[in-house]
Amino acid sequence: MQTVSQSQRTWRPRRVSYPEDRALLQRARTALFGRPDERYLDWLYGANPAGSVCCRLAMDGDAIAGQYAVIPLDMVAGGRAFKAALSVDTFTHEAYRRQGVLAALAAAVFAELASAGYRVTIGFPNASAHRTFVTQAGFRESFGIHAMTRPLARMVVGPRLARAVARTFRGIVGVSGLRIDAPASVPAAWIDRLWAERRAATRIGIAKTGAWFQWRFAAHPRVSYRYLTAARGDGTPAGVLVWTPERGERGRRPAALVMDLEATTPRIGAGLLRALVHELPDDVQVLHAFATRWSAFGRSLLRAGFVPRQRFPFLHRAHGVDADLDRDATERGWSLSAAYMDTL
Repeated sequence: MQTVSQSQRTWRPRRVSYPEDRALLQRARTALFGRPDERYLDWLYGANPAGSVCCRLAMDGDAIAGQYAVIPLDMVAGGRAFKAALSVDTFTHEAYRRQGVLAALAAAVFAELASAGYRVTIGFPNASAHRTFVTQAGFRESFGIHAMTRPLARMVVGPRLARAVARTFRGIVGVSGLRIDAPASVPAAWIDRLWAERRAATRIGIAKTGAWFQWRFAAHPRVSYRYLTAARGDGTPAGVLVWTPERGERGRRPAALVMDLEATTPRIGAGLLRALVHELPDDVQVLHAFATRWSAFGRSLLRAGFVPRQRFPFLHRAHGVDADLDRDATERGWSLSAAYMDTL
């Protein structure tokens, strides 16, 4: 197929920032998703405690030919902090395809990230974008994240008996020295205490501080998240689980999505997952989660009866030579969950 040379292009990359170019970014997001959502744009691009959006638009006069945007992530590797970015909004207008739009915009974004000390950009492209990310933007696929499911006992025995079983299990957890609660909210200070214990044990993952937790879940403008917490007898935090009922399509079984789980041990994580059954609406028949199978979260899911079903690609692009990052870019190294998928 014929491609357009750089000299023939009518568009030019433009750096845009938030909140200075908010109206232009709103136009771009409306072009991508077909619906305006100012509250979500403010949350995703501006309220993130790790920093505001880094974005390039391809502009042909006043027309938007394409976009590449990432949001910052505060991450840790073996207890050491570093900056990363998550690829969120990418598109090329159909009239400008095969003109190198993504390659040019991504190169400009990555150069800015590298100069600011960012180590890596990660992404979860759909099937149509996967090849473009790899061939044009320099991403690598080292492993995948799995959709995991657990059908619930209530499908067979009914919700009343299933709830009785869940209560019994919850009592057993309490005897073993843990208290499990379902609070309406979780204080940032409580999350900070949990993260202080988990940070050193996280090989690579998001820095799940109280500020991040409040932004990612409590302040989300579209989704109402629910929580389970586990604490030791002296009140010391031992784990937190975040979940939400899924907005399923007609004809699909009612389900719930486990968004994230952070626990001091896989056993405690599995206990929170089993206790979750007690909190679910009566019509929920299956639990879903996304995880790397051999991470701490993945092992908790497996212990709680979840089964891997479908694999999705996880891509990353290092901004320079990064032997430490490459060594740990494995299913056991990265701690991934649906919390990374910020377009929920």
